[in-house]
Amino acid sequence: MLHDISTFNMDKSVKDMTVEICDSKLLVKLSGGVDLVATEGKYHLTCSTKFHISYHSFQRAQNNSSSLSNSMQAKAQVFAELILAIETDIEQGTNDVQAGRLVHCL
Repeated sequence: MLHDISTFNMDKSVKDMTVEICDSKLLVKLSGGVDLVATEGKYHLTCSTKFHISYHSFQRAQNNSSSLSNSMQAKAQVFAELILAIETDIEQGTNDVQAGRLVHCL
């Protein structure tokens, strides 16, 4: 059963999500500034559901990637502080890093 695209919000939402996830098949169909309401665009409910699921999966992947990036930045910060502590101790002639000085890095 086909359903009508009846609002401009739905039209904009479908186009925005399509661009964000780079759905090439749908991008081709929507190219040229097609107004889905004016052209009486239609969709299958199952296709719409699959599309929304893939969009939300894409968003989750983006969020996980962002979290991973933040985690890696934190590890890089800790590593940089460790190197700085070691270099400072070497410059001061103490060739051993005191564990107490590294606690603030964690």
